[in-house]
Order: sequence, then structure tokens, then C-alpha cells
Amino acid sequence: MIDVPAGWHAALKAVEAGATRLLVVGGPDAGKSTFCRWLYGAAAARGFSPALLDADPGQPDVGPPAYLARTEGENAPTLAFLGVVDPMSRRRPLLDNARALAERPAHPLIVNTCGFIRGAGRFLQRDTARAVGADLALALEPEDTLAPLREALAPLPLLALPRSDCVRRRSQARRRATRAAAFATSFEQASVLEVAREGLTLEDCGAGTVDPNRLPPRLLCGVADAAGRDVALALFLEATDAAVRLLTPAAEVARLRLGGMVVERSRPGSRKNPSLSLSR
Repeated sequence: MIDVPAGWHAALKAVEAGATRLLVVGGPDAGKSTFCRWLYGAAAARGFSPALLDADPGQPDVGPPAYLARTEGENAPTLAFLGVVDPMSRRRPLLDNARALAERPAHPLIVNTCGFIRGAGRFLQRDTARAVGADLALALEPEDTLAPLREALAPLPLLALPRSDCVRRRSQARRRATRAAAFATSFEQASVLEVAREGLTLEDCGAGTVDPNRLPPRLLCGVADAAGRDVALALFLEATDAAVRLLTPAAEVARLRLGGMVVERSRPGSRKNPSLSLSR
């Protein structure tokens, strides 16, 4: 059960008044995902057609880590592979992915962002707002702390909202464990797949190369179909002259997007619990 502060209803009133693209911002553990889920459900209950765009590749509420994702109605999430969990390290591709996922209409489109709101993070939020065409920012932060962020987002209006009492702060170790669990879930149904190199399209999404012979083992990759739709994660295992071997839940691979991080097993001999080892 979510503890819903009375102040959250101001966001719903903004939707009823015509706000259609909402950028949700706040520091780590501010409760952005909790708020976004509530607003999504509340808007749907009022007869609107909401969509939720998760633009936090490190601690996503929708989709696997290292992706941006959009969900709406009963449809499976639409994915966009970023290839890293640090949004600042691939800023331009993150903005491009957010823009593409925001193209389809929704009322409202709720954009859940990463927890970077200070320093350079303010300008990432500004650029994300522009990429998705936000017409209102909602900040789960005290009003008296928001002047720098408000200045960076201007002229976009920003509404400060209270945090829910049910939100608890997590340690860095806990956040890493949550990410490791999300990776593990993504690979629960994975098996080793050998894909012929002939006809396979390779795309650099942070790897720095498209030469399979130069890729490190267990490089995080994204699998896409022939139409270019992202469908699943994969780990690159090795390459031969004729094929590449992957660990992936996907049955077929038409395109392989090469990410910018290596994922290792959390325990020797375990395939089911990959944890973040390196991001570059």
C-alpha cells in the first residue's frame, strides 16, 4: 500500500488541466518510481491514456538495466538499449533514445528520470526535458532546495511535491544488489546461442569497436530484431571466424548492439546472478 501525500494530487490536477508531458525529478531514493506508478494508475482511473517512460538506465522500474523503456496499457514495454547504467557516460544516446520513446502520443506521458539533479545533473535534466517535450516538471524535493534546478529547467514550470513516508533510503550496496538482481532476472531464461557472423549487424553502443575479435568476454549487449526493435539483453562470450557466441534469452538475433560495460558472475560457477563488474 502506497502512502499518498495530499500534495501529490496537485500533479493529477495539472493533468486534468491539460499538462501532457511530465518530467519527474528528484535525488536518489526520493521515491520517483513510487510516485510515477501512483500517477500512472490515478490518471488511468480518471479515463486518461497514460504512458510511463523510464529514463533511468541504472535503477529502472520498467525494463532491464542499461535500457530506457516505455510502458502503457497491457502492451509489453518498448525498449531502447543504452549499453551502460551510468546516464552521464552516454548522454547523447540517452537523449536520442528518450526522444524516440516519447514520439507516440499519450496523456499524460510520465518521464521517470535518474537521480542526478545537482551540478552537471541539472543540465542532463534540462536536456531530457527538451528531448521529451516536457510541459511540466515535478520535483520530489523540498522547495527551498530547488533554485538551481529551477534555473536550469527554465522556462519549464516546476512543481515541488512532498515525498511519500513509505520511501526508504538505500545504501550504495543495496542499490548495487538491486541492479544485480535485475540483471539476474533478465538472464534467468538465457542459454548459449551461436549466431552466424554473416548477415549479423553489429552496432557500437559504447564498446568502441564493432570488431568481435576485440570484444571482452561478457560484454553487455542488446539484441534487436530485423526491424531494429530491441528485444533482450545478451552477454558476448566469444567470436570465431564464422560466428559469435552469446548468452541471451532471445531465440534469434538480427542485430547486436555492443554496450560499454562488462558483467561478471556474482559467484564462481553461477550463470544466473550476473553483477556489475565494470562500466567504461
